Amino acid sequence: MQTEIININTQGDGVGFFNGKKVFIQKTYIGDIIDFDILKESKDFIIGKLNKIITPSNDRIKSPCPYFEKCGGCNFMCLSDQ
Repeated sequence: MQTEIININTQGDGVGFFNGKKVFIQKTYIGDIIDFDILKESKDFIIGKLNKIITPSNDRIKSPCPYFEKCGGCNFMCLSDQ
């Protein structure tokens, strides 16, 4: 599945839409166009897992932390200070 991330929720997850439902995906940023898998789906929303960033946000940078991809403790390590 694909979506564009258009917002960030209070937990730091990227928010997009797929088939009329909100999709929440960790480690994504406003402007990312992504491919994702559905982990959980309810009548109102979808929780997804990022597979691939198709087009990165202009605000995306390389994480300064070597553990970012494996740790899961931070959602904003790849986001520019700007």
